[in-house]
Order: sequence, then structure tokens, then C-alpha cells
Amino acid sequence: MFGINDNVVHKNAGVCIVSDIVIKDFGNGKQTYYFLKPKFPSIANKSLEIFLPLEKESVMIRRPMNKDEALTLIQQIPAMEQVWVNDTKKRKISFEEISNSGDIKKICQLVKLLYADATFFIKPMSLTDKNFLTKLKTHLFDEFAIALNILPDEVETFIKQFMTN
Repeated sequence: MFGINDNVVHKNAGVCIVSDIVIKDFGNGKQTYYFLKPKFPSIANKSLEIFLPLEKESVMIRRPMNKDEALTLIQQIPAMEQVWVNDTKKRKISFEEISNSGDIKKICQLVKLLYADATFFIKPMSLTDKNFLTKLKTHLFDEFAIALNILPDEVETFIKQFMTN
């Protein structure tokens, strides 16, 4: 169980803070809910509020990485395998599965793949690929920021400097 002011990673919303634990009736009787808000509000999600039933905790939220886990994952980035799926529909399904899995290593691997595609290839990225990159990179960098005690905007520079040392 999480407590008020704990940082959590929501499967779809990314890094959130537990603002409160409340009892509400949303039509199915009274239940206890985590009241979550984004840890790093942006224009797109600044008004986002999530009421998550406590019984869905194990499916929808998890603890963020700690500093050692984040540094280990960053060290693994260069060796992460990159497998591109040429078929657009199959690629989208694969990306959705990875995104929904909550597996931080697979998400990091996918961000690396999409980042390389956006950076090194001449062809423009598809809108679907670009949207996945934006969402997953934001969620990943927010989690790295929590673990490393830096701002999300500093994560990319941190990773580059860490890998060159």
C-alpha cells in the first residue's frame, strides 16, 4: 500500500504523486481510492486527476525506480537490442503491448529504438511512432528524474554525460 505524498508510476499517466486516499461512491458503493496527480504537470496533463481503487493498485501502479536501478538501466542502454518491425500495424500493436506492460527495461529499449529512428534516419517518423516516442520518453524521463533527484529536462544530458564517463 502507498501513502499520501508517495511517488508512484501509473501505467498510463506516468509518474504521479498520491495526493490523498479517499472513500468515494462513484455508483458502485463506497470504495477506498488513491487520488493521484501528475508529479510533473504539463499543459497536457495539469488538470489530470485519477481516482484509482486500492484493489487495482497491483495492476495500475508501481513504485518508481530507485537511484541504483536507474543507473543500472542507463548502463544497459548501449547494449539494448533494437528490432524494428516494418509492418506499421504490427509495430503499433507491439508498441502498445510494451507500453501497457509497464516493464521499464522494455520501455527504455523502445524509447532507444524510436529515438534512434527519429535522430538517425532520413525518412520522417510516422505520427503513431512520434506519439509513442513522446509519451514513453516523457514517462521514462520523469521516472529517471525522480530516481536521480534531477529535473526531467536534465535527464537526457545526464544520460549522455553518464555514458561518456
